[in-house]
Amino acid sequence: MSFGANTDKVLYLRCYTAAAKWESDVKPIRGRTPECKPLGDRKKTNVTIRREGDDIIAKLYHTDIVRWKPDGTIIVRQDGHESQTTRKYLNALLAPHFGSWQGATYVWRGMDDDAEKPSSAVGYLLHAHADNIFKGDPNNVSPLHFVNPKPCVVHVKDRAGSKAVRERYAGFIRYVKNIKKLMGDTPIESKPFYITTDGMLEMAAGDNLDEHHYVMAYLARDAYRYSYQKKKPDVLAKFETCMLYGHRDEMLTTVELPRGKLGVDRYKYLF
Repeated sequence: MSFGANTDKVLYLRCYTAAAKWESDVKPIRGRTPECKPLGDRKKTNVTIRREGDDIIAKLYHTDIVRWKPDGTIIVRQDGHESQTTRKYLNALLAPHFGSWQGATYVWRGMDDDAEKPSSAVGYLLHAHADNIFKGDPNNVSPLHFVNPKPCVVHVKDRAGSKAVRERYAGFIRYVKNIKKLMGDTPIESKPFYITTDGMLEMAAGDNLDEHHYVMAYLARDAYRYSYQKKKPDVLAKFETCMLYGHRDEMLTTVELPRGKLGVDRYKYLF
């Protein structure tokens, strides 16, 4: 989907009555087979409207993005397209405030309580591949209630699991701390070389001091690789990241936040 989509002429159809009236009144675009009714600019067919039985459906490209039902239910689908374009059309059609939260689509809680732009840390996530069901009044524009929001799940450190993993590398961690006491902040010089994360962890878990030095030198070079960083991560901080990559299922666990609460998943990059 294009990020440059123009939604200026897309209609605001927040209730079933408005959607049904527009679908009934709008004329199909001439010469189109099958019948194609525009939902905005008649020159553009990327968003259209049609009737299926009593349901009214707005289609964005190949996705039935919004379905209005006679009882006031509104079903929103993304079919995996959690993009800026999808959110722009949802905002144009339904006029709650759909936004982006760590790459996922969410809607502000103001849909329910009609609040004016509450904190961005408060809202409901939309399902990417399933129906998102909203309840409202079929005959007028009233606040919609999100029936089945996706729970916001974030990853956090598992203390017991993290401790058990660190114990496997206690010898290497102790070696690095002793070297740091001797050298202070003096950079460790090393020639360019490459080692995989699995290979690094395997050497760090052993008791060979030469291998420990090899791993420490690599981490030190990697920590100072990017000259624009004001605060350089130290060797143990880089090694902590390596342990997370190699043992994420042991060191991390998931927490489901209360309904309506959004949280930042600091470890989303690992999944």
